[in-house]
Amino acid sequence: LFDCFVRAAEIGEFDSRRSPREFLVLILLVQDRVQREQAPLVRELVQRAERREPIMCDEFREALRTGQIGDIDDGVWRAKLCPTIPPLPIGQVSGDVILEHLGGGSAARLPRATITETNFLTAVTNAAVADSAARMERLQTLWERREQESAAVGQPPSSAGLGGPLSFADVKAVLLSADPELPPTLACALFNTAAQVGRSCSQLSGGHAPLLGTIRPAGNRMYGGDIVTFSLLQRAARWHGLWAAGDREGQQRHAAHHAAATRGGGAAR
Repeated sequence: LFDCFVRAAEIGEFDSRRSPREFLVLILLVQDRVQREQAPLVRELVQRAERREPIMCDEFREALRTGQIGDIDDGVWRAKLCPTIPPLPIGQVSGDVILEHLGGGSAARLPRATITETNFLTAVTNAAVADSAARMERLQTLWERREQESAAVGQPPSSAGLGGPLSFADVKAVLLSADPELPPTLACALFNTAAQVGRSCSQLSGGHAPLLGTIRPAGNRMYGGDIVTFSLLQRAARWHGLWAAGDREGQQRHAAHHAAATRGGGAAR
């Protein structure tokens, strides 16, 4: 998310050689957290810098984390906060640099940065999609391995190569291999949701194709009917809020909802 904000931010005039763009955006975010009293450890570090007390890199890193700024790569701030001239003890940040960028009056010395609503929503969406893809890498590896095993026993491969369709039994096995704690009812819900997404795909090409779905499987075996590919499962997982930060509560909630629907006569596999 931080990288997306860096690209989306519109910053006033600044010297990129003196303050790189990534570092400047980070400092502005930290200042915002301090002003909202959401980064108490950062404020404490500034006070220690005013008293000329040594501050370590680990302490600054922890201050960023507890200030809800996220896990920022050290390369964003280390070059500025740990200058080689004058040399500092290993693992120590410069108190003078902290005071320059976070001390009293520092906000007036820095350029302003803004993010339009459109760019903000785009940045959040791109970050969420990238995070979901990264969290599902293991699932994708298991999926492709299962697909190759199925092809070895005579099942026809899809026209799109790896990431093609799997049966419900295979999908469930892959899901439970990736997350043994995944409720079985949620595995059913994921498969059903992915199939519904596939059925909603248009089966015609071109700009004049009607946006109508169908329950018939497509000729390329990538959507429609009961076909579930990895791409369709990804979309279903995002809809259920899975493989994202803090997703365990969402899994339990969706599993309970799906179990109740099943007892009430809803479709389940």
